[in-house]
Amino acid sequence: MQEMGLKGFGFEVLEAEDGEKGWELFTRFQKQICFIITDLTMPRMNGDQFLKKLREVDRLTPTIIMSAYSCDELQSYSDRYPFVYFFKKPGNAELFLKCIKNAYTDSKK
Repeated sequence: MQEMGLKGFGFEVLEAEDGEKGWELFTRFQKQICFIITDLTMPRMNGDQFLKKLREVDRLTPTIIMSAYSCDELQSYSDRYPFVYFFKKPGNAELFLKCIKNAYTDSKK
């Protein structure tokens, strides 16, 4: 669903089936990536592990974390990492687009 919506807005989407594949794509295409969307629950490398690894080498790429966890549980990520946005699942398209807009705007700073 999100991939189709992003392509409709002209974004090229790199999709990974797990955290390790996501990391591989990030390292290959880092210069072309304007923001990242990740889930906290992924096989092989979960979203928390992915974000920690990402922030060790890149502190500025805006990242949207999608999760069914509570907002209180997710708040710790914005306290620890810059340019992190949250999309609570299930959510609506309007809120998702707002996250995309914020992340994209920050990628242009």
